[in-house]
Amino acid sequence: MKKIAIVLVLGVFALASCTKAIQTIDQVHEQWPNKSIKAPKNANVVQLVEAFNKAFPTYSVEQFLKDVQLPEEEQQFIVVTDLNNGSLSFAEGSDDQSSESMKAHVWNRNDGHQLLVIVFDQLSSQVGTFAAFYDYDPGKGLLKPEASPIEGFSPSYPNAMVGIRLPEEGNDLVVSEYFMNWWSSIEHVYAWNGQGFDQPKVDIFIMDELERLEDFDSYFTSSDPPVKYTLIDIDGDDEPELWLASENEECQEVFSVVEGKPYYLAGTDFRRSLCFYDGVVGDVGGCGTGCYYTYYTKLKNSIPEFWMSCIQSNYYDMDTDQQVDVSEYVKNEEEISVEEGESIHASFGEPKEVVPNWISL
Repeated sequence: MKKIAIVLVLGVFALASCTKAIQTIDQVHEQWPNKSIKAPKNANVVQLVEAFNKAFPTYSVEQFLKDVQLPEEEQQFIVVTDLNNGSLSFAEGSDDQSSESMKAHVWNRNDGHQLLVIVFDQLSSQVGTFAAFYDYDPGKGLLKPEASPIEGFSPSYPNAMVGIRLPEEGNDLVVSEYFMNWWSSIEHVYAWNGQGFDQPKVDIFIMDELERLEDFDSYFTSSDPPVKYTLIDIDGDDEPELWLASENEECQEVFSVVEGKPYYLAGTDFRRSLCFYDGVVGDVGGCGTGCYYTYYTKLKNSIPEFWMSCIQSNYYDMDTDQQVDVSEYVKNEEEISVEEGESIHASFGEPKEVVPNWISL
């Protein structure tokens, strides 16, 4: 009996030694670029992901490979496979930050090879999300890691929820930035060119709503449209405002976005320029001979708290033989006294210099 027990114990250790431990997605993120993987020849996407899992076993792929073999009604998790499109995915279907998901897609390359991309997501991990890129030679059955075109991607703003989307239709890869306060996202679309991906083009989902605002047409034109953007936090609520500019930066506009609704804040053309204070953005410029115009928007939690404008003009009064300076203040479309207007302006503090880090649309 003792000999049998020893044999059984040795058998368990032998089995354990042949099975690689499950790795975290942080470990896989660090290791995948350094190892080529042997795979079956002329493999489909499931077989390629299985080969990847033998080299880098993860919880999400292990569960996918178990569930994909079961009838749909017996599958425990959300599993999708589309061999015709070269796609698959796995998700636990939970809001738990430790939940892990995985998706993969295969592109056919012009040189007869294929590109395999595997994406992992886990909010509780250090990396959050990442994609592994492999060139696959179907004749040799070899997966060779290659540089990720999105590895150097940097979010437009720190609180963006970054996701990587593989195609369900078409061939484009998309890196999205979702902003909880906006209820909307900015997407960076990497178009497939037959061998790899082109430089990304940016799609700001809220742009259609912005273009419906009357002030948008006041500055940008069809011949001078917005072609660049940056995100800034004007009022210190850790939520970004959207700043757009034309090619020559003559035309610019600043908007805040809250729960899918955009608010126009300030804009410029050849006569005006932007100004910034803590919690305030405005535009300043001339409004005619001897006329100087300022317009301010005070923000609170990304929503305009009030608007204020001031028109300062000077003229020569021939009756008194004196130069006359006149200031008129309007707050929320109602005229206010000069004393109140000057007091509000003084509360803004000193103007701030803001240097935009433009990103091409």
